[in-house]
Amino acid sequence: MKHFFCLFFTLICCGVVHAQTSYELPKVWQGFVTVTSIGAQDRHNPRHEGNVGKDKAITGWNTYQIPFTLTVLRQEGRHLQLSYQSEHIQTDDIGTLSADGKQLQIAFINGTGVYEINGNKMTGCGSTRGGKGNFAHWLQSYSTWCAELVAIH
Repeated sequence: MKHFFCLFFTLICCGVVHAQTSYELPKVWQGFVTVTSIGAQDRHNPRHEGNVGKDKAITGWNTYQIPFTLTVLRQEGRHLQLSYQSEHIQTDDIGTLSADGKQLQIAFINGTGVYEINGNKMTGCGSTRGGKGNFAHWLQSYSTWCAELVAIH
């Protein structure tokens, strides 16, 4: 029984140490994001004007693809502070890296996403709700997005 306890304790400790292993992500990732949205996501949406009618009601759906940069501002182990920048928007996000360094979960004020990391490439999708418009716009607007990125630093 004593040997079983020592083996069990060793396995638990090794598992905890392994779970604490962290991978340092490259600082700058660049690529494209493809967005499908309905409604006026916010003023940063390149098709905002086409989605808000004369009476300020939400209209139609739209799609677009734009280049963007994801920057790791700070990394403490598996915990990250991120910046998302495109010609239309710049936001600060947070993220958590999986123990094996192959997945990044991100969250920001009105959405979430998950990226798969394979060497110097990162791909992922997510969704957002609302934006910086009025409350009616927030209720009636949402979008999904997918991104393809390559580490450059």
